[in-house]
Amino acid sequence: MEAAVSPLPDDIEALKALTLQRADEAEAKLANARARESATEAMIAHLKLQIAKLRREQYGASAERTERLLAQMKLQLEDLEADAAEDGLAAEAAAAKTSVVTAFKRKRPTRKPFPEHLPRERVVIPAPCSCPACGSALLSKLGEDSRDRRGDHPQMHLASRSGFLQADAYGGYGELYREGRAPTPILEAGCFAHARRKFFELADVAGAARRKSRGERTGMIYPIALEAVQRLDALFDIERTINGKPAAERLAVRQELSAPLMVELHVWLTTQVAKLSRNHDLAKTINYMLRRWDAFTRFLDDGRICITNNAAERALRCVPFGRKAWLFCGSDHGGQRAAIIYTLIQTAKLNDVDPQA
Repeated sequence: MEAAVSPLPDDIEALKALTLQRADEAEAKLANARARESATEAMIAHLKLQIAKLRREQYGASAERTERLLAQMKLQLEDLEADAAEDGLAAEAAAAKTSVVTAFKRKRPTRKPFPEHLPRERVVIPAPCSCPACGSALLSKLGEDSRDRRGDHPQMHLASRSGFLQADAYGGYGELYREGRAPTPILEAGCFAHARRKFFELADVAGAARRKSRGERTGMIYPIALEAVQRLDALFDIERTINGKPAAERLAVRQELSAPLMVELHVWLTTQVAKLSRNHDLAKTINYMLRRWDAFTRFLDDGRICITNNAAERALRCVPFGRKAWLFCGSDHGGQRAAIIYTLIQTAKLNDVDPQA
């Protein structure tokens, strides 16, 4: 009887190398699975939003609640797309460590081509000139100067900037935070409004009661999410007492009152997430903060930083309002001109100047 041949090497160093290779492959497969799950959730949210819009167009706006629901679905879709972009980058980084596992590629929505029987005719209209006033080398065919969600716009817009950037977890900002970035890396400051919103959606007791009274289906209300909202609200209460005060005074109050609450919050979040399944909605919401804890605690070291970017989002509210009147700016250059106009208007408002005067 022949002895069985072991598929594993006898050499210890070879065994170590094989173990590391298998670990990298397992990590890459796990990252791919997470990226695939995030992409699926984003697609589901996108389809739900499209269905809600189509129903609203078909049956009309029955109440203001429908408008609020669409706005909330848009915010959820933005958060899911940001998570999907981040998980996609993590999958690419994990796949780069191994030559066996292929990185997950998120499928982008594509339009079906026109039927083959339709006639095609390409007409090229020559430009009258190519002087700098007309765009010169910047001229491009319609649709060929668009950007995707890789973060080209923020990288170009903030190329010479340094300091802090307070925003959501959009993956396109990652290059701005990269160590070694010139002139210096931008420091990320977490937005507690985005973090609280995720918990609030899982602990909206009043909203669940309203939906139940109307006979609608209500989701699960999680006590952990409710306690998280209460802990975050304690930080917001402190901030309300120091709004408008000098940065040094705000920093002193935060060091005295907010810092201990943040330490307790970190311990509590770490304890709670250990009890939950990795795919649980609460676990994802908690990890949203824990993975960016340095960004969320940055306000404790600098009194100039707010705990939310609500002021900036309020200033940008004119943009989504405008989307109801026009859909496109026409081109990237049109978008840049619109951004300049928005900036002038909001700057005038911040300085108590009537932009229509």
